[in-house]
Amino acid sequence: MFKNYLKITWAVMKRNKFYTFISLFGISMTLTILIVLAAFFDQLLAPTYPEVNRERSLYVQRIKLLDTVNHSSSTSPTSLSFMKNYLKTMTLPEKIGITSDPHSANTYLNKRKGKVFIKYTDAEFWQITQFTFFEGKGFTTETIQNSDKSVIINDVIRDQYFGKSMSVVGKNLEMGDEVFRIVGVVKHCAFTQLYVNADIYLPYTADKSPVLLGELGGKYNAIILAKSKADLPRIQADFINLLHKIPLNGDNSSTKHGHIERSSNVFHPDTLIAQAETYAASFTTHLTEKDRSQTEYNDGSTLFYSVLGIFAFLFMLLPALNLVNINISRIMERASEIGIRKAYGASAATLSLQFIIENVILTVIGGIIAIVFSALIIYYLNQKGIGPLTTLSLSINWLVVLIALLLCFIFGLMSGAYPAWRMSKLSVVDALKN
Repeated sequence: MFKNYLKITWAVMKRNKFYTFISLFGISMTLTILIVLAAFFDQLLAPTYPEVNRERSLYVQRIKLLDTVNHSSSTSPTSLSFMKNYLKTMTLPEKIGITSDPHSANTYLNKRKGKVFIKYTDAEFWQITQFTFFEGKGFTTETIQNSDKSVIINDVIRDQYFGKSMSVVGKNLEMGDEVFRIVGVVKHCAFTQLYVNADIYLPYTADKSPVLLGELGGKYNAIILAKSKADLPRIQADFINLLHKIPLNGDNSSTKHGHIERSSNVFHPDTLIAQAETYAASFTTHLTEKDRSQTEYNDGSTLFYSVLGIFAFLFMLLPALNLVNINISRIMERASEIGIRKAYGASAATLSLQFIIENVILTVIGGIIAIVFSALIIYYLNQKGIGPLTTLSLSINWLVVLIALLLCFIFGLMSGAYPAWRMSKLSVVDALKN
C-alpha cells in the first residue's frame, strides 16, 4: 500500500513541476535558514574554541549598586579590588580567571601605526581557556607577581605587523612609550567571544588605569571554572553569600566605569546585586534587561528563549499556510481523479490518507534538501568567514535538525489535512464535473 502511495506521489510531483518546485523551495529554504541560524547560536553559546569549558564555567560580568533612598543606581563590570579582595577568596571553584573588557587603542606596532583591541588578564585565564599557541605560552603566576612587561598577540597581528608565520617570541613590541616582550602567539578567535577575544593580551599589572581603594566597579570580568558541572549551583550560592559580606561605604566611585541613573547628586549605595552566571545567561542578560534600577536579578533567559521559540514557530507556520493554498490548487486539478476513484469505491478516509501522505513525503524531501544546503553553506562559511567573523567553527546541530524534521512532519499534516478532507467530501458527480 505504501509503495503505491510513493508511486502516486512521484507521478503527481512530475506532472506539475511548478507546484512541486514552489513547495520544495518554501520548505527547504525555511529549514535551511533555521539550521544555519541554529549553527550561529551554537557558535555564540555552546562550548567552542577557546572556551571549551563553558559547560562548567560561570561568569561574573558586572555588578549593580543601588541607592534605594535616592533611587539611583550604578552598573559596571567589577574592579580588581573586588576580584582580589573578595572573589579570589572563594574555595569551591577549581580556578578563577580575570579578564578585562576589551578596549581599542591606537598604537605603534613594530614601528607601524595600527588600531588594536587590548585585553588584560591574569595567569588563571590562560589555564581556564584552551588557546592554540603557535609558539610560546600563556602568562604564568611569576609573570603577574613580577609585573613583567610581557605580551601575547594573536596570529592576525603577527602576520600583519611582523610577517606571515614568522617566529616572534622574544621580540619586542612597542606600545606607546613602553616596550613589551612577546611571550606567545595564539590562534585568533571570533570577535563575538567578548570574554576572550582580543588582538593583544597584557598582564593586568600593566593596566595603568587609576585604582581607588575599596572601589567595586571597574572594567574586569571573571571566569569561574568549577571542578564539575554539578558544582555550579553550589558556587552560585557561595557567590551570593560572599556578596552579603561586602561592606558598602558611602559614596562609591565605581560609577566612572559604568552606567549610572540618579535622581540627585548624592549616591550612597545600600544594595549590591551581582550574579555568577552561565555563559548563556550572561549573553541573554545583555539582550533582555532594561531596568537597571530593579532590585531583583533577572538573567532574561526565559524571555529570550520564549521569543526565540515563538519566532521559529511562526517562521515555519507561514510556509505551512502557503502550502495549504498550494495544495488546495493541486488537489482541485485532481477532482476528476477523485471522482473516478470514489466511483470505484474509494472511501473518504482512504483519499484523505493518500493526500496527507503525499504532502508528508513532499515535506520530508524538502527537509533532506535543506540539510544538504545547510551543510554546504556551513562548510563555505567555515572556510571563508562572513564579514568580521573570519574564524568560524559552525556545525549542524542535529537536535535542531530532528526538531525541524518533526515540525516538517507536523506542518506537512497541517497543510495536507484540510485540503484532503475538503476534496474527499466531494460527491462523485461534483468531482467529475470539475
